[in-house]
Amino acid sequence: FRAGVDRFDGPVLFLAGQCSTTMGDAQQRRHMAHFRQARLVTVAQAGHFLFNEQPKATMEIVRSFLGGPG
Repeated sequence: FRAGVDRFDGPVLFLAGQCSTTMGDAQQRRHMAHFRQARLVTVAQAGHFLFNEQPKATMEIVRSFLGGPG
């Protein structure tokens, strides 16, 4: 997972569900430490399956990150 990521200089978006006990904020922050430009966004009222539980909010976050219409 981590081989070479320290050389990647672009922005990276991490998502976490507010209610996730599997991959919540704490776990995502561990992953973020390996990237130079990492950002974490927590999706309210979502667990591990963000795109199923809060599809509109999650897609707005991803589109905004990619520079598209939010």
